[in-house]
Amino acid sequence: MKKLLVILLAMLSIAAQAQEEKKSYVGGSLGVWHEKTKVEGEKLKTTSIEVLPELGHWVAERWAVGATFGFAQSVAKYQSKYWYNNETITNRAFTLNPYVRCEYFHKGIVGLFVDGEFSLGFIKQKELKESQITYEIGLRPGVSLQLAARVHLHGHFG
Repeated sequence: MKKLLVILLAMLSIAAQAQEEKKSYVGGSLGVWHEKTKVEGEKLKTTSIEVLPELGHWVAERWAVGATFGFAQSVAKYQSKYWYNNETITNRAFTLNPYVRCEYFHKGIVGLFVDGEFSLGFIKQKELKESQITYEIGLRPGVSLQLAARVHLHGHFG
């Protein structure tokens, strides 16, 4: 866990340095989710983790190109007091998401941008040995907050 924290802080500092010069940037996201549901003697426990590093480069003052790539895993455990056959379902996904970013508004510490994206995903269901290929095409708006001279926090909608 300490190694992961050090790596994330290093990525943040690299991204911070690049953002001031508007050349290249490094960032990403990490998500962990755990959920328990209980209905009439049946239980469902789901744990998900998602790691999505991001690389990008500013090609002009308002335009950048980049890509997010990553790994996600979801494990769902189903238990029932009525059935002896309890199930576990594991899904693993690898994604590649290149984008073109246009920052259309910047005032003070706030910036607004939109990403034109094409996403490609490879999903494998472990127990059934099934796999799928997914894709997405679309526009994704976002907001940027400048927390310090070289540190920006980005958020996306959708």
